[in-house]
Amino acid sequence: GGSIPPGSTRSTPASALRVKDGPPQSERHIIMVALVLGILLAIIAIAMAKDVTLPPRAFALAMLILPAIYMLFALLAGDGTAMAWELVYGLPFIGFGLLCFTRGFKASGILVVALWALHAAYDVYHHALVANAGVPGWYPAFCFGFDVMMVIHLARVVAHQKNFDIYASDSKTAP
Repeated sequence: GGSIPPGSTRSTPASALRVKDGPPQSERHIIMVALVLGILLAIIAIAMAKDVTLPPRAFALAMLILPAIYMLFALLAGDGTAMAWELVYGLPFIGFGLLCFTRGFKASGILVVALWALHAAYDVYHHALVANAGVPGWYPAFCFGFDVMMVIHLARVVAHQKNFDIYASDSKTAP
C-alpha cells in the first residue's frame, strides 16, 4: 500500500462508525437502557392501574409529579435557580393537572394527553431549557419513554370517555 501523509489517519470501519459529536458509546448505551426501562415501568404502571381500577382522572393528578421530580433533582444539587426554572416550566402541568383532576370538563382528557405529550418533548429538550446539574444524564430518556407510553395509553382511554372528559365516570375502557 501507499504511505500515509504525516498528521492524517487511515479510516477504518470502526472509526467510520464512531460518532464524532454526542455522548460516548457507553453513555448512549445507558440512555437506551433508561429509555427501555421507562417504557417497561409505564407498562407496569398501566397494568397496576387496571388492577386497582384507578380512574382515568388519576393520570391528571400524576402530572403534578412530573415537574416535582425535576425540582427534586435541582434541590439535591443545591441549585435554587434551576429549581425556580423547573417550577416555572412545571406550573402548566401542576395547574392543568389539578384542574382536570378536580373538575374535569369537555375535552379535559385531550388536554391531559396533550400535556403528557408536551412533557415528553420537555424531556427531550430539557438540557436546552434548564441548566440543572442534578438531573442524571439517563433520566430524560427514562422519563421520555414513560411519558410516551402514557400518551399512547391515555389517548386510548380518553377516546372512550364521554365528551373526552377525563373525569367522566362512564368510561367503556378501564385505564
